[in-house]
Amino acid sequence: MSKNNSIDVLNLEWSSSNSRDRIAASLVCNYLRIKGLKVKEGYVFNGYRLIDKYKPKLMLITNSVGADINLKLVQYCISKKIPCISLVAEGNFMEGDKNTRISTWGVNRKELLFENFTIHWSRRTRDASLKLFPELQGRIKVSGSVNTDLYKIKTAINKNSFIKKHKKNGYKHVIGVGCWDFGILDENDHRYKLSLDQYGADAVNCLKLEKEKFKTILKKIIAQNPEVLFLLKKHPGSMKGDDTSGILGLGEVQNTLIIKNEESIFNVISVSDFWITFESTTALEAWLLGKQTCLLNPTKFEWKRDKIFKGSPIYRSVDELQKSIDAFYLKNELPGFKQKQKTRQDLIKYFSEFDDGLNHVRVGNFVISQISKSQVFENLKLRALFLHILKFKQIFLWHFGKYFLFIPYIKKIEKRKKHFNDEEIMLYSKQLLVDQKAFYKGLNLDSYQVVDE
Repeated sequence: MSKNNSIDVLNLEWSSSNSRDRIAASLVCNYLRIKGLKVKEGYVFNGYRLIDKYKPKLMLITNSVGADINLKLVQYCISKKIPCISLVAEGNFMEGDKNTRISTWGVNRKELLFENFTIHWSRRTRDASLKLFPELQGRIKVSGSVNTDLYKIKTAINKNSFIKKHKKNGYKHVIGVGCWDFGILDENDHRYKLSLDQYGADAVNCLKLEKEKFKTILKKIIAQNPEVLFLLKKHPGSMKGDDTSGILGLGEVQNTLIIKNEESIFNVISVSDFWITFESTTALEAWLLGKQTCLLNPTKFEWKRDKIFKGSPIYRSVDELQKSIDAFYLKNELPGFKQKQKTRQDLIKYFSEFDDGLNHVRVGNFVISQISKSQVFENLKLRALFLHILKFKQIFLWHFGKYFLFIPYIKKIEKRKKHFNDEEIMLYSKQLLVDQKAFYKGLNLDSYQVVDE
């Protein structure tokens, strides 16, 4: 590293554990290192200090509009003439102008693209955003879904080793459950207004009832199958306990294991015999790993949701789900799953423009192409003084917050520090790099570019 501490790319994220955003970020950062760039992966809640310390030529973030802190860090970089590129964390936009607006802008109420470019998963979502916001022409690129590259690159882990690691010895059968984030339905959640806009008040109330019915059915199924280990994978966005995942109290049962960020979704799906979810893109990820899937939707209530649900059979009761479990372990087939094969193939294309495992390479090549340009958009009026006040506040709390734990707000911030560990990132990146290098062997990596039209 040079004497002035500068680097080529700074990546800022919320977590160092192998969650969805971490996977995408580490895949891209590893690729950039292979191409000879100096890269630093850091924590958003230490972001201002890291930007000042490393003076990056470019900042990369997986989701600029998912949280206010992400957006402010992008603005701070732009105010310092540091170009930024963002990905989209939930890139499978639902259809409809209202949903496209929410997916495009998230917490960005000004509806101005502060970063230089944002990179979508598909032409479909790019075109939907441009239809509503033609001023973004040329600033939305398409790479495909980065985090799903892992399913082409990584080798599945051993089920017995996983069970032994988590001290759940004695189970031959494992069923995975991908939890939905019911927390967005909570009036005290910062995303509640977005949920009302996206689903409508009636649907929000119905979904709250669905959560309780989902939990009740799952609880009975777990009790009826003591020989099966149920892996309950919490949604990465769920921040307020098991209730927001619809699994309150289920972690106390012997044949369950609740997992949040200590294991990646890849690992949990790969050791599961099949996959149950209420509503989740993890169903598609299960298909990429060759796993069968089903939905547990207690009622026939319909709401505005993504098309991915069409690729799985839907079960609505304890009796239906139990019969399906029995059928799977007898015939290795979930009732109704085989009939939806063509639908699943179409959905994978609908979900991501490319399915070759090289979406992170497309992003990496685009990042490399932009570093030398150092372009920022001058027409954006940024409140530089306000951003500097936020910077000094964050730096002060980072260094001295531990002395003010009697203040609930600061105590909450201090707890967040546990979500990020530099050594954890280094270990995960090193392990992932082995699989990436093996996957790259024989490929002309320079030939994979983002869609730019």
